Amino acid sequence: MRFSSSLTRWALGAAAVAAVAALAAWLATGGGVLSPGRLHAGRDGGGPIGGVASHAELGRQCAMCHAPPLGREQMADRCLDCHVEVRAELGDTTRLHGLLPDGGRCLQCHVEHRGPTAVLTDFRGEGFAHERLGFSLAAHRELADGGPFTCSSCHMGETFRFAEATCAQCHGEYQAAFTAAHVRDWGRACTACHDGVDRFSAFSHDSVRFRLTGRHVQAQCSGCHVEVRAVAAFADAPETCIGCHRPDDPHRGQYGTDCAACHNTGDWNDAEFDHTFPLDHGGEGVIECRTCHVEMPSFRTYTCYGCHDAQEMRAEHIDEGIREIRNCVRCHATGREREGPFREDRRRDDDGDGGRGRGRGGRGA
Repeated sequence: MRFSSSLTRWALGAAAVAAVAALAAWLATGGGVLSPGRLHAGRDGGGPIGGVASHAELGRQCAMCHAPPLGREQMADRCLDCHVEVRAELGDTTRLHGLLPDGGRCLQCHVEHRGPTAVLTDFRGEGFAHERLGFSLAAHRELADGGPFTCSSCHMGETFRFAEATCAQCHGEYQAAFTAAHVRDWGRACTACHDGVDRFSAFSHDSVRFRLTGRHVQAQCSGCHVEVRAVAAFADAPETCIGCHRPDDPHRGQYGTDCAACHNTGDWNDAEFDHTFPLDHGGEGVIECRTCHVEMPSFRTYTCYGCHDAQEMRAEHIDEGIREIRNCVRCHATGREREGPFREDRRRDDDGDGGRGRGRGGRGA
């Protein structure tokens, strides 16, 4: 019994000495003696956080990251005290950490004490709702060589930064000609238009306001949507003929801008021009457009009084009981004198001139 008591006292003394030695070592090394390994020494291109440039600078200050074991504070709380940009993301469901089911539990994805150059992140993305960040991975299941599509296929470094050039680089491996032409026409900011769901692969122009008919069906998208660099800019394409074809207008604007009045989308040369009023009015051959349409290039207005004397016409019409003489074609649609309300069956044509009528230059009213 006396031997057992002595052994117990010896064991307790040894334990006390060991505890004092451990405490002294811990104090002497700043806790480093208990460290499982060296800390990460880089910031992946970023600046100082919390007054330090890397975790390695905290190698002897364990309490900067490790909370007391018996307290309510967690290690993640101390992480977020420094990484305030991550704390801000936790309340935003459009940002990476805000999308994670446990975005505030840092140790689920981030590890330390693996050396100054080791990777700090072990995140494989299982169950991560990537589409909520604006880009779906539904069409990105494997690489061009058949290998698995992983986070590192697009995201580089520990901060998961994404470079737009990655799209063209990857697609160029198996779609070289298409990718080169696509970049030339639309630029390299791929995610400004693409969201990963291939919405343009089966796109029908009939689903928008401007439907494609005739030769427009064969037109290249970039022919009308010039310098487009974002989805919203597609709506800025011109919706009128002259909006696209002004440089091709052989009439140089002299016939106005209502191209569809004569032309269709099938063929510019297949034009239909129906001028009800005879272009050889007066029997002197085809009259120049400017003779009647003095406000060219607009053809919406006309006048008959470039040839017919206005005073003479007014007196003659008043004699017939007609006071409105500005819209001549309302009664004289084909240029004949006896038509409209004053047809030949209501008033004999005493001229005997076949309806050519009176007026300066021999042109009928």
